[in-house]
Amino acid sequence: MIKDFGEEGIDYTEFKKAAFAAFTDKNEESLSAALTPLKEAVSVAMPQQDYAFSQKHTAYLAKLQTWKTSQTEEGNQSMKPKGPTKQYKWDEVTRSAFVNLCQMKVCHLRLLRQRTEEQCETMKVFLKNLITEVWPPGWMSLSSLLKEAQPHCKLLQNIKDTKKKLKVPANPLK
Repeated sequence: MIKDFGEEGIDYTEFKKAAFAAFTDKNEESLSAALTPLKEAVSVAMPQQDYAFSQKHTAYLAKLQTWKTSQTEEGNQSMKPKGPTKQYKWDEVTRSAFVNLCQMKVCHLRLLRQRTEEQCETMKVFLKNLITEVWPPGWMSLSSLLKEAQPHCKLLQNIKDTKKKLKVPANPLK
């Protein structure tokens, strides 16, 4: 085969690089296609979760108002009530789409033959740049995604400190 490349004037290493680039582009396209079910599942689940959060927030504002009046009238030094947090409740459809996407990315990284540390960092960047943007702002964090993905992806089980500050480059797809 190598002789055929040489006879036609095509360098074998250039051919390998071009084939690898096409393979990588194909994998990126399949990842973006696999992102669609996750986006759809989140868009279906978010109105209900957003409504529940708004109900909790309304109740919190009422508690806060009563706390403020009790502070001014009695001079009572009780603790301020805590507000609700935007925490996404996973369902099976969303979880399976997310796990499928993570497993596809891990297979892609293994094909690139990167070191395990580089794979972990690349996976973190992938989760931070692409996956967290599927949810509305404030609803998903990198640590939540890592916690959800770790039982399903062996590669991510090596990550010990999910709260560690991560220097994430700008999103290349935007």
